[in-house]
Amino acid sequence: MSFTFNTAIPAAANNPSVDQPDMLTNNQSTDSILAVDHISFNTANGGNHLQVHMPFFRSPTVVNGTSTQGSVVYPAAGTADTARAQCFFKNDNGIAYQINATKAWGYSSGSVASPGNSIINNQQTNIVSVVRTSTGSYTVTMTAGTCASADYAVLVTPYASGSSSSIVVNVSITSADIFVITFRAPSTGSAINVTAFAFEVLQI
Repeated sequence: MSFTFNTAIPAAANNPSVDQPDMLTNNQSTDSILAVDHISFNTANGGNHLQVHMPFFRSPTVVNGTSTQGSVVYPAAGTADTARAQCFFKNDNGIAYQINATKAWGYSSGSVASPGNSIINNQQTNIVSVVRTSTGSYTVTMTAGTCASADYAVLVTPYASGSSSSIVVNVSITSADIFVITFRAPSTGSAINVTAFAFEVLQI
């Protein structure tokens, strides 16, 4: 989208009526550009952000780079998939910190047998389903395109009788969208069902 704005008015030599059409356009453009990401004029909570659009990748310098007041948040090309954005924070030292590498997250019951989806109370982000396919083995399917490749990390926290200290966790990544979590008893190596488990998928 584009907004028309005339920076040459009001002109000192002009009668205000001459500049009125351009001033009206400027006024309308100001209202329209604010409304893209803000609550605009004549509305409760006016001026507050609704969202932030960042349509282009950036590699910005930090404003006031020698001052602790200089910092910036910006989108840059992803590492695993350069066509998709990831968000960074850059401080006054010019160091860029990735804000979040989490691609998916879920909290799942361990007791729902196949073919049921065992996500608890919709506690998930970018997860299609978690299905127990056999004792202690759970297949997780992510929303297509969540990860750019099968090169991602999965962190898992199991819960069984209030403790996760006696459970061995194995993760097998089968594709960019699917991985399998298996829980085993350390003493026997046998697969065991857990009460519940949480997991997080990381990729830059």
